[in-house]
Amino acid sequence: MDRIGEMTFALRRHLDLACEHAAILVALAHHRLTPLDPLNQLRERQRALLHDQVHLFSFHARKAIELAGSESAASSLRLASADDTPPREITDIGIASHTTKDLWWVLNRIVHSQLLSFGEAETVDSAAAWTADPGRSYWTLSVFSVRSDRDEADAEHWVEVYHLVRAFLTLLPLLEQRAGDQR
Repeated sequence: MDRIGEMTFALRRHLDLACEHAAILVALAHHRLTPLDPLNQLRERQRALLHDQVHLFSFHARKAIELAGSESAASSLRLASADDTPPREITDIGIASHTTKDLWWVLNRIVHSQLLSFGEAETVDSAAAWTADPGRSYWTLSVFSVRSDRDEADAEHWVEVYHLVRAFLTLLPLLEQRAGDQR
């Protein structure tokens, strides 16, 4: 196999692994086990698996983007718009505000993370002007905080799994095209 063939093979492999880990990540993140749930004894294992899946997905997504030479495209994809984040008065009481940083920035923060923890908030103040999208839960284990060696010691960037995976999937057709994969 020549060098181009090896790079294409590596790109396809990282792309496939990123998609596999994305599917597992989304499934784990969107089913929260509560203390009253009969399956609650699996909660800590679920949390550990989520942690691992975020890292595995991010590593393979980042590597696929790198091999495809698509860093600039990934840098142009914002995870959330200002409309997707709760207003300041909600975040001041401890509810997560999703980062509006780009996909490339977030993937690098996760790969180099020193802290990665999943949120515990369960409710949003119903009197607030901002309300969560009823089609998704913003306040389950699907929200995590990340800080890397590139951040200040007290910095935390909140990311929703849905936004992270959605941004990657937006880039998927370009990555597949660059891999020569016409699925």
